[in-house]
Amino acid sequence: MLQAKVPLHIQYQELQQLYVRIVQLQNTSTEIGKMVNLHVIQADFLEDPQGRRFVDVVNDPEQPFDKVLEFFGDANRQRRMEESELHHDRSLLAGVVRELESQPAIDRFLAGVSTRRKTRFAQAIGVLGLDHNSAKY
Repeated sequence: MLQAKVPLHIQYQELQQLYVRIVQLQNTSTEIGKMVNLHVIQADFLEDPQGRRFVDVVNDPEQPFDKVLEFFGDANRQRRMEESELHHDRSLLAGVVRELESQPAIDRFLAGVSTRRKTRFAQAIGVLGLDHNSAKY
């Protein structure tokens, strides 16, 4: 059987890339141990370029956005979100979405609103998840 030979410089580049990835993973593991509990408040969210597009969600008293902010302020949930992305190659929110949807106020809201409002609410949560990743707050 014939084997295709890969040029040595390509093998070396792949080895360099693998080494860089290993170092990044090691640094990330160290960072998880030192993770800081982040708290987002409405004002911070509305100052964000993406968050400011969801003023309607934040200012609607029927939408439990305060409960969402409170939910994501929990250090254990933040740890699970980080682990979801780093160790399971899934989105940040995948680590907590079921628990979030089971919160009584959020569950009631999602069960009783129009598709449009539900979508806007979910989009705002998605932006919050993205902002958590940047550790801006």
